[in-house]
Amino acid sequence: MLVVYLSIELGLLSGGIAPLGELGRLAESSNKLLQIVAGAFVALLLAAPRGAIGRGRVPLLALGYLCYLVLSIVWSVDSPFSVYIARTSLIPALAAVLLMSVVPIEFTVRALNIVSRVAIVLVAVVVAIDPASRVSQDEGSDVIAVGWSGSFLHKNQMGMVMVLLVLFAYFFEPTRGGKWFVVISGSFLAIASSSVGAVAGLCLAGAAAVSISRLARIPSDRTAGVLALVGLFGMLVIGTLIGVSLEYILPAVGKDLTFTGRTYIWRTCVEFLKERPLLGFGQIFHHGDAASSPESARLFRSVGFVIGSAHNGFFNIAVQYGLIGVAIFSTMFLAVWRQALIRVRTASQYPVALWCAVVVPVLLSMSLSEPIFDKAGIIFVLLAAVFIQRPLEVTNPRLRRRLPSSSSG
Repeated sequence: MLVVYLSIELGLLSGGIAPLGELGRLAESSNKLLQIVAGAFVALLLAAPRGAIGRGRVPLLALGYLCYLVLSIVWSVDSPFSVYIARTSLIPALAAVLLMSVVPIEFTVRALNIVSRVAIVLVAVVVAIDPASRVSQDEGSDVIAVGWSGSFLHKNQMGMVMVLLVLFAYFFEPTRGGKWFVVISGSFLAIASSSVGAVAGLCLAGAAAVSISRLARIPSDRTAGVLALVGLFGMLVIGTLIGVSLEYILPAVGKDLTFTGRTYIWRTCVEFLKERPLLGFGQIFHHGDAASSPESARLFRSVGFVIGSAHNGFFNIAVQYGLIGVAIFSTMFLAVWRQALIRVRTASQYPVALWCAVVVPVLLSMSLSEPIFDKAGIIFVLLAAVFIQRPLEVTNPRLRRRLPSSSSG
């Protein structure tokens, strides 16, 4: 059940599977199945043995954030589509968080490991058979972009999901062969997507995974703290150098100083946010069928072209759910990272704290250019919020990182 839910919610089937003909096209509407999955999750919770739910630790901030998104139906400028999103994404996510908070972490880990292998094999097969999956086209645009999209809707989506799957496999895949299959194949597909955000996220994922793992091995807290500060200062310097060199760097990767029109979108998002700063507009970016609202049309006119998102994680939340939504999400996000950084020094033989400590900055970096906190990204944030509550409950010795006993508290 978790495998089905994660596969659909991560967007693995959102682009359809053309080689399968009509059956493959039906995969594009697979998100509707999540309404059934949500009911199945609730049924499993109700059927759980007495006392089982009490042993779980539910991440209240994660549930509160999802409930707030559902509540946005009340003030959304496109209530019908907001109801649709609630039925096919938000309510299933609520049920999934409750279920994952109860079952052993290893169940969820095993499900996501299966999804990782299936995703890589499926994308490889689709790309090999279907030439259209080796290019990508934005909805409502005539521009054909170079880059593999596979069975995903867009190359950026595929690239970033592959980065997240690679990072998960690096810490949680129980066998050496399985780990390196996912890491190498997923990295190749992320690069083949030609998504600059995905490639940058992949580089950061590798650097963060190695550096934080090594920090956890240092016996002295003081030494680890000093090295962490030095590393942060180095990142700041590198970021500054990149910032002042954008006019030379961006043309080299096929971009312009507007980041392919993103600066126009962000400027317009700021203006719209001023109109409804606290609660936002709800589902304003939707432009499929005839469900677009007058506010959506006004937004597209202000930008100069049709957009499906703000192309930035936090802008996407702010415009749709206001500063209240940003505050709730940021609190959950930072609370997970804070707990991970604390526990990485006290329980570092478990991969949970290490993974949570690494996945947060990776998500943040990829959120700069894409709405990563929508769909795929939010799943990994919710996973981290669930996992960090119970890092010491991982009992499978194959999932433990064998680190010096001096760094485990």
